[in-house]
Amino acid sequence: MEQVLLPKVEYEQLILSGQLRGLEFDHITKMDLALELGECFELEVESKGEVGHAAFKESERVIQEFSQDKKRIQEKQVLLLQAEKEKMLHEWQDVKTLREVRHAKREEDAKLKIIEKINHADHAYESRAERRVVQLEDTIPELTVRGENSRIDISGITTRGPPLHSPRGAVAVANVSAGGSHVALLMQDGSLYTCGVGTSGRLGLQSNHRGATCFDSNHPNRIEAFNVRVASLSEDISVRQVSCSFSHSAAIDSDGSLYTWGSACNGKLGVGIVEDEYKQYSLTPLLVKFPGKRKIRHVSCGASHTGAVTTAGELFMWGSANGGRLGLGPHVIDTIVVPTLVRDLVNKKVRVWQVSCGTAHSAFCTEVTSEYSEGSKKLLGGHVYVCGGATALSRYMLSWERVPELDSVAIRQVACGNSHTAAVSSYGELYTWGRNFHGCTGHDANRIFIDKPELLKCLHVEPYNLALGRPCRQITIYNEQGPHLAVNGEKGGTLATCIHTHLEDSPWWEVDLGQPAVIEKIRLWNRTDEPLNPSKNRSEYSNRLFPCWIFVSEFAFKDLEGKEGLRAAKVQSSAFELFRSNKRMTEWVLPTANTVGQFVRVQLQNRNFLHFAELEVFGVYSAFKYVGKVGTVQCSADATLVVMPPISTQSVLDDFYLRAIQADADHATILRQYDAYDRSYRKFGRGTPATLDGPCRLCRVFRDCEICEFYASTKYNRRSIGGSDLKPLPVRLVGDRMGLLELVQMALAEGTLEADQQEQIRHEQEAARIAEAEKLQIERQRTEELERSKRQLRLLKPFQGFRKKV
Repeated sequence: MEQVLLPKVEYEQLILSGQLRGLEFDHITKMDLALELGECFELEVESKGEVGHAAFKESERVIQEFSQDKKRIQEKQVLLLQAEKEKMLHEWQDVKTLREVRHAKREEDAKLKIIEKINHADHAYESRAERRVVQLEDTIPELTVRGENSRIDISGITTRGPPLHSPRGAVAVANVSAGGSHVALLMQDGSLYTCGVGTSGRLGLQSNHRGATCFDSNHPNRIEAFNVRVASLSEDISVRQVSCSFSHSAAIDSDGSLYTWGSACNGKLGVGIVEDEYKQYSLTPLLVKFPGKRKIRHVSCGASHTGAVTTAGELFMWGSANGGRLGLGPHVIDTIVVPTLVRDLVNKKVRVWQVSCGTAHSAFCTEVTSEYSEGSKKLLGGHVYVCGGATALSRYMLSWERVPELDSVAIRQVACGNSHTAAVSSYGELYTWGRNFHGCTGHDANRIFIDKPELLKCLHVEPYNLALGRPCRQITIYNEQGPHLAVNGEKGGTLATCIHTHLEDSPWWEVDLGQPAVIEKIRLWNRTDEPLNPSKNRSEYSNRLFPCWIFVSEFAFKDLEGKEGLRAAKVQSSAFELFRSNKRMTEWVLPTANTVGQFVRVQLQNRNFLHFAELEVFGVYSAFKYVGKVGTVQCSADATLVVMPPISTQSVLDDFYLRAIQADADHATILRQYDAYDRSYRKFGRGTPATLDGPCRLCRVFRDCEICEFYASTKYNRRSIGGSDLKPLPVRLVGDRMGLLELVQMALAEGTLEADQQEQIRHEQEAARIAEAEKLQIERQRTEELERSKRQLRLLKPFQGFRKKV
């Protein structure tokens, strides 16, 4: 119909046909208009019958014939035409009423379907929430009596994996360790399960019901050796930590005892020489003895060696010493079958916190302590030591050597892979180095080897002093004490190390960070020397800095003086604060987590000298690519796994949630499916008036977000209060906020996007003009080609009878 019938019908005739029936159409397409009239014809037949419908058509034909030739009709005929129109309108009132009832019923049904869909989604969400509560109670051992199973089921998430199983409290996993072909699961109740390839007894399981040993297991089975009650204890042995490697495993119990099992080659079990040369393995976890009944707090299994750390921070190594992987010095090159203390570390008073054993190298980090210095917390320790082969370390290190590149970073965990190493700082930063096979270090895969630890900035970068050494300036310079003195790292505070201006009205000093950065906090270090004249106040010099303002702006500040400059700085700043108290170090933690700025200014409130020792601006340049802090890291053959700790601060989660629903209320439907945002959803829903009354969390100081620009173009008022010229924000049928997509569709339907429509029309007109110009150009070229051909024929015509004479 669209391609055959519609072209034969004039649009004006369709409009007139609707007007004769008392219908008004605005901004409707020809196809939609034809469908509306088709519905009217069906109602005419239903209400008046075929005869009545034919009468309507005849009246419409007569009226349209007279309307097409208005100049020739007489005045009497005009009156008859008007009377015919009124008669048709009167007779069609019943049909119009029926049409309005049908339309109202259709709209009501559509609304009910929308409400039913919304309520169904809300009910499904509440049902899932109730099931999660039940499952949570079922996964906490203290809340369930289930358990005592020697075998547990694992759940899969792919078609090749096993089906999903209901969680049970006794199988709530606390930690996982993976070896070459086997896995160990440490449960919350301290029991230990293993599964995988059972060669060399690496699973630690006794013979199965068929009497087979070293069997493979597709399901985690409990190691019964840890479930046997010790005579001196009233309860089972509880495992606290487990570590797996290629063919052996180790576990530490709650009493600090170490057990090993699996392959005994290279002495990596640490239980001495195994006499049976045909059975170099142990099915049963064996107790590893340490001199002086030392307690173990951490163990790590490598491919052919093992390391353990005592509660006193001592390091014991055993297994294959080939390549220096034990770090016992150049004189130890053979196999060490019992735990051996690294005495060199004891002599240097190095307290080890955690050790990691790789394939041919090892690493450990020392204990981290803290102290308060100059009003801030400073972390001490956390140094990294490595030893082993050149494949991972670029050269052989037969003894433990400190990694100097990480001396200024407090490392709390290290991990060794096949030939690369990773370290996690106390602030959640990740450093990697070594052989970069397939990009396993996280750096550019084209770099074959990373010889020194490098920070992976794509994950997390701890805020650091961005102002150090950056370009800066001040209003005036007194006694050659220029602005650079405040960004040189010297915080002593004596006169010679401070910036100094002349006596000015609201003097200022500012620094350019080079590019926009997310700023977390700012520290201002005051002058410390005192007047030599005993008659003066001891704090006269330090008092001059207060009251002072600190401004943060994305754009350069204007070179204005006095109060005028102070007012201009406030207007353009994304954040500013007034400080009145005289302090040695003034710290300002910025109010939001996403304060962006490139320029930082310090300006006095009144007329005085401006002098201070140092300004530190802590932030990061790469914060917009922020992933999150690293919790733990694990390295395998040619891969690195990082686990991010969950965000537990409810205020941070609320801020993320509010930013999401500020952009689109439909984001609430997505976020409520996550347990982390369940509390935020129940608190804020899709956005309350109180939520929207505050400043937009997405806008910048000099740049509105796209959402606010949309509200401005549609004249919608997103706040509960506002000007009378603003329209109230539309709501859904259930009374809450409307989603962005639905809101845009409504604005388009109502024609409120005037600016956008004008822009669209302008683009369409420009496109039509270009198309017309291209069409004219093609026609011109075709005409010129035709004229050229005619001219050639005219010129060649005299030569048609020409013959070459011989």
